[in-house]
Amino acid sequence: MTNRNNASQTTANKLFLKLAPRRHSAQFYADDRYMLEAAARFVGAALERGEAGVVIATLDHRAGIAERLERRGLSVIRTREEGRYVEVDADQMLAAVMPAGRLDPIRFAEMLGDTTRRASAAARDEHHRLAVFGEAVSLLCSRGEHEAALQLEQLWNDLSQTNSCALFCGYAAGSFDRATHAEVFAKICAEHSDVLPEESYLDLKSGVDRLRYVAQLQQKAHALESEIAARKLSEQALARSEKLAEVGRLTASIAHEINNPLTSLTNLFYLINTDASLDPAARHYAALADEELRRTARITRQMLAFYRDSSSPVPCKLALVVDEVLELYEPRLRKNNITVEKQYMVEGSVEGFPAEMRQLFANLIGNAIEAIGSTGKILVRVGSAREGIDPRKQGVRVSIADTGPGISAEDQKRIFEPFFTTKGVSGTGLGLWVSRGIVEKHEGRIRFRSRPRQDGRGGTVFSIFLPVSSEHPAGNQGLDALAATG
Repeated sequence: MTNRNNASQTTANKLFLKLAPRRHSAQFYADDRYMLEAAARFVGAALERGEAGVVIATLDHRAGIAERLERRGLSVIRTREEGRYVEVDADQMLAAVMPAGRLDPIRFAEMLGDTTRRASAAARDEHHRLAVFGEAVSLLCSRGEHEAALQLEQLWNDLSQTNSCALFCGYAAGSFDRATHAEVFAKICAEHSDVLPEESYLDLKSGVDRLRYVAQLQQKAHALESEIAARKLSEQALARSEKLAEVGRLTASIAHEINNPLTSLTNLFYLINTDASLDPAARHYAALADEELRRTARITRQMLAFYRDSSSPVPCKLALVVDEVLELYEPRLRKNNITVEKQYMVEGSVEGFPAEMRQLFANLIGNAIEAIGSTGKILVRVGSAREGIDPRKQGVRVSIADTGPGISAEDQKRIFEPFFTTKGVSGTGLGLWVSRGIVEKHEGRIRFRSRPRQDGRGGTVFSIFLPVSSEHPAGNQGLDALAATG
């Protein structure tokens, strides 16, 4: 420990020789003892030259600095009596210049201006130079009042313009231990003419070691920035997921409320249709209205089903699930002039969670619609299949193909990454990531094949394999027809 301190002090002494002509410097430190040594060197050098010194610190730290000044051969009592060495309690100073919890520039100028002027007047050198060490800014930072510390540094800079003084500030490095402190940390550094890193850097003896240390710090900083960015995206996606969940609950509630009057209206139209007094034209219109009501009722039931799920897997007919999703998207498909071709060779019954199955196919069909944009075709196939890796595993394969522009080779490498999106601000980058999670939860596999559009041709095919239990075989229909979608 002694050798380490000596190495740090030797390096620091060299730096202080360079800092002597400067006006305002900052030292970050991890160990209080190192800060006390630095403050004693700074103030002690000034007192030895016949200049004056002011120390603004806590009681314990003032005692530690005075002890170290005595070790340098300086008489603290005599310099105090001469007025060349002035001690100010940092907590009392802050209380005086922040009467209402906010810095008062007038009180600061009156209190510190008077203190520095008296100390400068007592200096024995002809220029009445003054060295001021302060840790009040560090106390503010330790309380989380970083903006107040920045304002205090600015007031010190203003005061130094009217006094021939050098300023030295001590900052506990632990006061800036959060990513949110980065901006104010940079601003505080900008208020100083020189900034010294904490002692772990000064322990390094050679320039090569220091460059290596800086490189390691840069790597850690880049890694931290990446982790922070990923965490922010994750938090945003969670603020969004919670909103979607709330919207889902609200939607289900509305659908439930709408479903009751729809049932009554359906019954009324049934009675109207059986009324012999209606002429054929009115009966035709009533039948059309009844059909639209029944369709609306189906949609509300599907909306309810989207946000209701069982606590354990139940038999799911995938063809039926896909049809329910397509019916929900039907207005959008019609508006965008997109046709849907369905090839269902089997019902595709698997054990699973219906709501998750709906979410899976809603994500894929919604992506297909967005990829096509306007005018195109979606092909949906459901058939029996065997798992490609293990041909003994039987199951159901659902493929969804679109005639969109396709996915670039570069984007294909990241298609299932969380937060990766090609939709700009309108996308979360979670749809396919969630879809893959649902498939894997059901012990299945999701693959895709895409060809960027060339000569008017292109498109993307997503293929989902879901296993079936031996008690519920899916049958062998459609194996050859679906092999191409692999």
